[in-house]
Amino acid sequence: MFIRLFYNELLKTKRSMLWILVLIAPIADNTLGISNFFNHLNRFMDPGDNGWIEAWTQVELFLCKDYLSYFNGSFCSINL
Repeated sequence: MFIRLFYNELLKTKRSMLWILVLIAPIADNTLGISNFFNHLNRFMDPGDNGWIEAWTQVELFLCKDYLSYFNGSFCSINL
């Protein structure tokens, strides 16, 4: 039964432009987070810090903000 429901939802979104949002949002948020990290590198990095963890915290700031708003609105509009 779940497979049929999933297939029906896939058919609903097939002709929508939602797939563009799913592809573009993570790329844009990762780009913004990494560029913010490199622009303010001297503020984020102390001696002995892990650069990957510091960069990921900046990416998370953009991802969480956009994912919650974009995808909550999209999923609510689809399921009505």
